Amino acid sequence: MWAAPRDDHNRLFFVLMATLIALAWLALWAWGRSPGGLFYGHHDSTAFARGGSFVLVFVIGWTVMVVAMMLPTSLPLITLFRTIARQRRDRALLVALLIAGYIGTWTLFGGVVYLGGWALHRLIGQSGLLEANTWVLGAGIIMLAGLYQFTPLKYKCLEKCRSPLSFVTEHWRGNRERSQAFRLGVHHGLFCVGCCWSLMLLMFVVGAGSLGWMLVLGAVMAVEKNVSWGRRIGAPLGVVLLGFGLTLGIAPALQSSARIPLAPANDSAVSGTANFTDTSGGIEIRLDVEGLPDPGAMYLAHIHPGSCAGEPAGNDENHGRHQDHGHHSDAGEIEHPLTPVVSGTSGDGSSDTVIEGFTVAQLFSGGESYVNVHAESYGSQGPAVSLACGDLGRR
Repeated sequence: MWAAPRDDHNRLFFVLMATLIALAWLALWAWGRSPGGLFYGHHDSTAFARGGSFVLVFVIGWTVMVVAMMLPTSLPLITLFRTIARQRRDRALLVALLIAGYIGTWTLFGGVVYLGGWALHRLIGQSGLLEANTWVLGAGIIMLAGLYQFTPLKYKCLEKCRSPLSFVTEHWRGNRERSQAFRLGVHHGLFCVGCCWSLMLLMFVVGAGSLGWMLVLGAVMAVEKNVSWGRRIGAPLGVVLLGFGLTLGIAPALQSSARIPLAPANDSAVSGTANFTDTSGGIEIRLDVEGLPDPGAMYLAHIHPGSCAGEPAGNDENHGRHQDHGHHSDAGEIEHPLTPVVSGTSGDGSSDTVIEGFTVAQLFSGGESYVNVHAESYGSQGPAVSLACGDLGRR
């Protein structure tokens, strides 16, 4: 019978593993809060269009995420292997090679994920329908993860992961120890990817900067792989994911009205609301604004790509005049011109616009956009200053 390694060695091993995993979580937390961690707070496909050095950033971030989320789920096998290799002088190296093979397999899968995301971004760029309905992709990923919960491949891979002793016995022969230790890690990584890849992809729906979701998904995968009753949560989890994905897919299509607040911009006192309603001819958009500084003046309004956070204080290059609505777009910067708002004697004003050929669901399903109300001021009078702004809150 094998004797367990000495207690002091056991303590050191678990301290090192706990430290490695804790540092990975800390790195994800710090990265998600830093400007360099921009990707890890967003889950739209434009992140995959950056190319160049971002490929390396993605792979590093993915690997850190694997250490934080997936390495803990493989501790039973790693601990067992360390016990088997207890009498070898290089057992620390063998364990390190096992871990390297395991993480390396997940890192290669991360490269595949990046290539898939890049291809998907190219497809979205070539399809106006997909570009206007990117929410379909998120719903599709969630439903794919739900369906995979019921596949034989999922359960075959889980069975391999649930029996560390059988797995080590099958793949460890004790000769050419170093290469075998690495291959053992690779094989274990392949089966781990096989049972968990779809759940890992959910990070791109909920946002890869959400530590809360990382903890939840990591806990679910750990239970599925290592707990005796883990198999019993597979089907209920699949049902929940399918239901959530279906709801996410149907909800935008059923949306027929929406209302967003218009908040003051550039230290103005202007605020209001924008109401969107489906009509037989398109979308009716009503702006109700208060606090306008000049009674009787006309204030231009439009829907712009991007978000209020990126709206410049003044932009006379993209806010010229339009023959119908008071402005034009030099570089496709204005998505939809809106009827100008004319201020009353008390500084209140409103306007009504109908955008033909669109629905509220379509308007709120594409990339980020915002409603902007700004002063009519150009040329020698200075740039057009944004007075009130509201994000459409797209998916």
